[in-house]
Amino acid sequence: MGGKIGNSINRGNAPYTFRLGGENYHSIGSLLPLDGNKPQFSQLYIYDTENEISNRQRVFGESSSDADNYENYIINYLKEMLDSQNPLVHAYHMVRDTFKENPQIDFKLRIVGTRKYDARTYNLPTASEVAALIVGDIGDAMEKRDIIVNSSSGGLRQISELHPSYTPLQFPLLYPFGEDGYKVDIPHRNVDPSSRPNQFSLPLNERRLFQQLLVDKYTMVESQRLHFIRGKQSELRSDTYESLETLRRQEIQMFQHLGSVGYGYPDFFLTITCNPGWPEVKRFLKDTNLNSEDRPDILCRIFKMKLDSMIKLLKDKALFGKIKTAVYTNEFQKHGCLENICFWTREIVQNNTADNEDPQVDEIKAFYDCRYLSACEAAWRIFAFDVHYRVSAVTILPFHLPGQQQVIYGPEEDIEDVLTKTSNSVSMFTGWMEANRNYEHARRLSYAEFPTQFVWKKTSPPKWVERQSGFAIGRIHVVPASFDEAYYLRILLNKVKGPKCFEDIRKVYGFVCDSFRDACYRRGLLDDDKEYIEAIEEASHTANGYYLRNLFATMLITSSLSRPDYVWDNTWQFLVDGILYHQQKKHKNPGLSLGDEQLKNLALLQIEEFLVSNYSSLRRFSHMPFPDQEFVSTSMNPLMMEELSYDKDSLPNDFKLLYTSLTDE
Repeated sequence: MGGKIGNSINRGNAPYTFRLGGENYHSIGSLLPLDGNKPQFSQLYIYDTENEISNRQRVFGESSSDADNYENYIINYLKEMLDSQNPLVHAYHMVRDTFKENPQIDFKLRIVGTRKYDARTYNLPTASEVAALIVGDIGDAMEKRDIIVNSSSGGLRQISELHPSYTPLQFPLLYPFGEDGYKVDIPHRNVDPSSRPNQFSLPLNERRLFQQLLVDKYTMVESQRLHFIRGKQSELRSDTYESLETLRRQEIQMFQHLGSVGYGYPDFFLTITCNPGWPEVKRFLKDTNLNSEDRPDILCRIFKMKLDSMIKLLKDKALFGKIKTAVYTNEFQKHGCLENICFWTREIVQNNTADNEDPQVDEIKAFYDCRYLSACEAAWRIFAFDVHYRVSAVTILPFHLPGQQQVIYGPEEDIEDVLTKTSNSVSMFTGWMEANRNYEHARRLSYAEFPTQFVWKKTSPPKWVERQSGFAIGRIHVVPASFDEAYYLRILLNKVKGPKCFEDIRKVYGFVCDSFRDACYRRGLLDDDKEYIEAIEEASHTANGYYLRNLFATMLITSSLSRPDYVWDNTWQFLVDGILYHQQKKHKNPGLSLGDEQLKNLALLQIEEFLVSNYSSLRRFSHMPFPDQEFVSTSMNPLMMEELSYDKDSLPNDFKLLYTSLTDE
């Protein structure tokens, strides 16, 4: 086991907790140690076996003579047990005997990863079934999951946790007969627990080692799920419907993915913490010599029963009034105990970022870097108990701009086939508009209210159908204001009922607005931003232009402005203050003259630089002007600026004066 085992919490003042941090991995060493090194791990079965007991005792450090005798007795007893029963030990002894007969030969040990029979039903595996010696090249005899152990490699090699011999190799005392662990395509058997009453289980009585076993088992499950996700990244394709249509015309367009869901404010906040001293735990362990921390699986089961009982009591007995919604989350504290956090509401709550340009993040690595796993959490997840629970059901309601619905397709699929699929052209959001065309009573519901009376069925094609039973709450994706039109569409969805198309959403008092933002403003859902205009105008009396431009950029970053372009149009004359002076000083040309558009460009350039330094851009605000790149490059050239430095206002007067002074000749 190669994960980071955290012992900082085990200071003797609390029950022992096995805790693993970061990514777990599994390694195996060579058959022989390097010259001058002492044997360790499986090398103890092969190298210097005449002193095997003392070599194993050395692992535990120095002790008194009485302790030495006691340890020697235990080590010898366990050695004889494994030597006589464990087929993996027999395989290593086969290596030992081969080395004695041919000490110069170079060979490898192949630990076979496939089985012809299920060892849980048939006889236990033998040494010849689980391992084989290979002399020379491996050739074609090796299969994908076989473990190849070199004679002397001098390092550790990572192995697959899906190998059936991994578990007995890692925990030989828990599996003394070399029983196979989990493997791919293992047959599933439904076993009635009552068919084996009072059957002794060695792993369940191994105290701290059982905690390690639980953690190791769950990391095997988790790593395979994450490995599947990582391995499928090259095959998964996701884009918008509009982008695929554009790609068909050889033009590529990016898409936006909208945020997450909110739950509103609860009426009650409860916490429940697992107590290892509960009477049920003591009653279960009374005839054993185990402590409560030695059976994290029992703690999880009892905690789950108490949690379910409490939820049923609060819902059925209505101790806090009639409960319509509830959410709970289980967290696992660093000392290993379970804690539950519950949120309850008596009424249905009201409805409540990253840019595509951000660099890609390895989410799997980030997950491993910041997570730790205790035995209680491993047991809870192996039992598949709910980590997050909610009632009533919450239906997540995605939405999108026209043509921006997400489309999933395979790496080999033709674009024409993807676009002609009905399921790709119909989304939950457009299906809502289709239902408004088909059901008259549906037009009385907003998008968030729709799941209370309709259910989204993923048929072919998918569609909304009338709800026959049950209850659900609708939750629309939360979108930051920086998403511009999507943000304004999100605002309108809380107000508009029964639209049959996107134009109906933009329609206000019979007039179809050009954008969702204009529709919000026409409905009075947005402020007129006059207070921000007045703030900039007031600040211009005491502050310089540099400060005003930073103030305006800060308003953009914090999404304070409903109509940034409107504020810009009414304050640009203040925001360009000082631009001309600095350009004259920069080019050492006191007579330099710049027009309004040139001043605006330079002011926008400084605002853009401030936004970029704060991971934003003017391009995020679709209605805001963007600095003219051609003019910006020209402004950096002093010769061109000198040629262009003329006063447009005075030139007509100069022209008239000079024109009248011309003679007939």
